[in-house]
Amino acid sequence: MKKIILIIITLFLTTGCFNYLSLNDIAVVSLVHIDYQDNKYILTVEIRENEKDNPNASSIYTNQGITLDNTFENIGLTINKFLYLVDVDTIILTENVLNQKLETTIDYITRENYIGNNFNIIVSNDDIKEITKLIKEKNKIVGAYIKDTITNDYNNTIDIKYNKFIKTYLSEYKDMILPFGKIVNNEFTLNDAIIFNHNKESVIINNDYIKIYNLLNNTNKYSLFKINYNGGNLIYRIKDVNTKYKYENNNINITIDINGNFNEIDNINLNKDNIEELITLTKDSVYNETTSFLNILKSNNIDALGFKKIIYNKTKNKLDSIKELDYNLDIKVILDREETIFENIGAKKNEI
Repeated sequence: MKKIILIIITLFLTTGCFNYLSLNDIAVVSLVHIDYQDNKYILTVEIRENEKDNPNASSIYTNQGITLDNTFENIGLTINKFLYLVDVDTIILTENVLNQKLETTIDYITRENYIGNNFNIIVSNDDIKEITKLIKEKNKIVGAYIKDTITNDYNNTIDIKYNKFIKTYLSEYKDMILPFGKIVNNEFTLNDAIIFNHNKESVIINNDYIKIYNLLNNTNKYSLFKINYNGGNLIYRIKDVNTKYKYENNNINITIDINGNFNEIDNINLNKDNIEELITLTKDSVYNETTSFLNILKSNNIDALGFKKIIYNKTKNKLDSIKELDYNLDIKVILDREETIFENIGAKKNEI
C-alpha cells in the first residue's frame, strides 16, 4: 500500500493531469468485474481504503452504463473520486462479455492510458457479490487475493497477465487460455480454465489438464502425479521442467524433461529394487495425461501451445487446422536423490 501511495504522490509531482487532486480525491482500484446484460455494461470495482488499523479494508461499488467509459464514469461520480486503475490487480470477465463484447472491452482497456497492464485476467460467472463476500471474510483485498492465488507457484493455475493475453488475442498463430473461477464449497476456486478456438470460447479444462498445460509451457508450478503401486500410493512432485518442440514431416516432436522427487509415500518401501519401476510408472502417468490433453486440443482444433507458429517459422506456411498434425512425445523423468528418503543407491540422478 505504501508503494501505491508513493506512486500516486510521484504522479502529483511529475504530471499536470493530477496536480489538482489530493489523496482524498483518489480511489485506488484493486478489482474490476465486467458483465454485460440487457445491452448494458454492469461494472463492479473494489476500492482500497486507507485505514491505518486495517490495511486490507476495501469497499465495493457497482454501476451500469451503455459504454464502459460511461460506466466507469458513473462509479466515479457516485463516490466523487477519480478511479485510479494503474495498479489494478485483477479483472474478471463474465462469459456474457466473452461472447458479446470481448473485442470492445479489450479495445477500451488497451487504449485507456490510466488503466495498467500488469493485472491478471480471469473468467467467472458467479455472483460478484458472493465472490467478494467470501474473500473479504478472510480479511483480504479481493483483487490482490485473487492475483496472489494465481501467481503463487504452489497453486497449479493459469497465470495470464494482460500483456500476454492481448498478445495471444491478436496472434494468428496461437489460441487463448484463461483461468476460470467458480465458487465451490464456500470457496472461490481457480481450478479450471477456458481454452479458445479463434477467440471463441471452446472447452473448459480441469486442474489435471492445467497441470499438463503448464508443463508444456515450461511453467514451474507445484505439479503432482499420483502413482499406484502394489496397493500403495506415492506422489511424484515436479521441481522443474524443460519442454522443447521440433517440427518435422508434419509431426510435432515434443520432448519433456522432468526433474522431481517422491513424497507423500503410503505403504510403499522405496528401495533400489523398485525405484526403476516407480520411475517408469511416473513416466507412463505423465505420458498418458499429456497425450489425453493433446488429443483434446487436436480434436477441437485448438492451438493453445503455438504449434502454428512453430510450423510457420520452419516452413513459412500458415496452417489452418492442427487436426491433421501428428505428435511424437518423449518423456524423460529424473529423480532428484537429494530429497529422497531412501538410502543412496549409486548415481545422484536416475533417468528413464
